[in-house]
Amino acid sequence: MKKSNADKLVRSTVKIDIVISGQTVGSGSGLFMMLHPYGDEQFAPVVVTNRHVVEKGDEFLLRYKRTDGAIVTSTTPQSAIVFHPEKDIDLAIIPVSLETVKQEFGALVSFISDKDILRAGELKNLTAIEDIYMIGYPNGLIDKSNFYPIVRKGVTATPVFENYSDTPTFLVDCACFPGSSGSPVFIFDKIGFMDKHNDMHLGKLRFGLLGFLFAGPVFTATGEIKSEIPPENLSDIVKTPLMMNLGNVVKAEKVLDFYSQIVAEVEKPINNS
Repeated sequence: MKKSNADKLVRSTVKIDIVISGQTVGSGSGLFMMLHPYGDEQFAPVVVTNRHVVEKGDEFLLRYKRTDGAIVTSTTPQSAIVFHPEKDIDLAIIPVSLETVKQEFGALVSFISDKDILRAGELKNLTAIEDIYMIGYPNGLIDKSNFYPIVRKGVTATPVFENYSDTPTFLVDCACFPGSSGSPVFIFDKIGFMDKHNDMHLGKLRFGLLGFLFAGPVFTATGEIKSEIPPENLSDIVKTPLMMNLGNVVKAEKVLDFYSQIVAEVEKPINNS
């Protein structure tokens, strides 16, 4: 049976459990992606998440459900994580073996291609206000029976074709909580959309990966407004910031910066044979 685009999206994310000294201390969100640093005929399967999600843990657990109903746990040590070359870019990738993709993931995992990333030129075709979908695991929530993530809908709070405060980011108006870090943000117009020239495109699908949530402005009890990276370990929260239902999103195009690191770390290209 052919999957709908929506069905593929909810199978493209994975909850990342953070383990320190043998104890699970928190979680974040990740996106299964196929990167093509070697050309169209070869690819590298990875999970994209935030730098701060995987920066301090000893190891990281990815759990997913196979087509036969079995729950599979994949463990990744800290040493295997590849961090974005720019330290102020909150992105990291977890390499995934091709054998794991073929034998363990099965049909219940969908990979988003780097070709689905909306580049700067494509972002200029969007309007200043667009509907968006964010998929992840806020506060670690997950459908434990079916392993579905939580889907949230919002709008762009700043124009995605501009760099917010001179950084490769933008804001979304969407509820963001600890555990949501690393959640992918998509544009997904299923039945049509209006373009920046006010022309309607009825019945036309528009889809693209816009970026990854990494932080959110909070309003403190003292009245100060600032953007904070939400702690993935809920026990670390010792104050009660008020959420503003806004999120900071790093643009997906920054994922392409990993190409040189993948080439350096993989002895030979991973092929799809």
